This record gives sequence, C-alpha cells and structure tokens, in this order.
Amino acid sequence: MKKFLNTLLCLMLSLALVLSFAACSKDKDDAKDDEETSKSDTVKEDEKDSEKEDEKDSEKEDEKEPEEEADDEAAKKVKEYVEKNQDQVDEGMSVSAKGTSVVFTFEVPEEEATEETIDMFFEMMEEESATMLEGIQEEEPAVTSLIFVLVDQDGNELGSKEYK
Repeated sequence: MKKFLNTLLCLMLSLALVLSFAACSKDKDDAKDDEETSKSDTVKEDEKDSEKEDEKDSEKEDEKEPEEEADDEAAKKVKEYVEKNQDQVDEGMSVSAKGTSVVFTFEVPEEEATEETIDMFFEMMEEESATMLEGIQEEEPAVTSLIFVLVDQDGNELGSKEYK
C-alpha cells in the first residue's frame, strides 16, 4: 500500500510539473514580443528584403504540395515551442515533439511499474489532458495533441496514450 501511495504521489507531482510546463512559458513569449516591437523600421525593412530573397530561392526549389508544406511548418513550430521550454523539464521526465504533438515521457521505477499504476496514470491524464492541451495551444496553436509515454529505467515503453 505504501508503494502504491508513493507511486500515486510521484505521478501527481509529475502532473503538476507538466501543468507548470504549459503555464510558465507565456511570460517568455511576452518578453520576446516586446523586444520585437521595439525594433527600428530599418531593421524591419532589412528583414522584409531578406524574406523576399528567401521566397525567391524557395520558389526555385522543388515545390511541395500546400498541405504537406503546412504540416511541415506546423511541426517546425511545435518543435521550436518544445525546445524553448526544455528548461522547465524535471529529472525523470522528457519532452519532445513528434509532428504536431508534444510528447511527455516519464520514467517509472521498475518496482512501481505495475499495470494498475499505469492504468491509474492514464485515467488521471484523461481528466487533465484537455485543460493541458488548451493551455499549450494558447502558447502554440500548432499543437494538435499530447502524447504521454511511460518507460522503465531501460527506456522500454510500458504504455502510451495520445490525447487530442
């Protein structure tokens, strides 16, 4: 029973960490927005000129279909979002991007990796995932889903679930 309560506490703390990941990144974006608005007009004009040159170069390359290009752009935005928030990740957890999904991977100690614990974790995440996804989408609208993966200490997957 004590191990079960410890596992439950560990998973709840992990959930709190994930929620803080979604909530804390907004302040950094606001600071970046303030910096960008303070740029001088000449710098903005130079950026526009370089963007036009980039567009001309990209037209010369093989053209992609519009849907494929949009998917690539969305996946790139999600990857950038995850990379800029890596400093909020705690030990025993990792965050990565897979297409337009944010993947949270939790390491579960072997003695606590029971089917009951795994099922309880995913039930708990079922209730919280919608709120988490909304919070993350406020930061980065390109995120379409959250994937939670539980792994053992050797990195073997114990279970995973995607929430949209």
